[in-house]
Amino acid sequence: MTPVELAPAFFLAVVVILLTCRLVVLVAGRLGQPPVVGEMIAGVLLGPSLFGLVAPGSPPTSSRRN
Repeated sequence: MTPVELAPAFFLAVVVILLTCRLVVLVAGRLGQPPVVGEMIAGVLLGPSLFGLVAPGSPPTSSRRN
């Protein structure tokens, strides 16, 4: 794939990551936790362990095709 074809997927992923992180930080703040705790929770939610349960058919992001 060319960079032009990959750009929309990249920017969509960035938006999803930032929005998820912001939402989890807000929830964690309401529970009396510092923002870094919310960011760590967001990382776990977006990571392969939980995301793999939600979308088991999706390929890992670190795989490369030659």
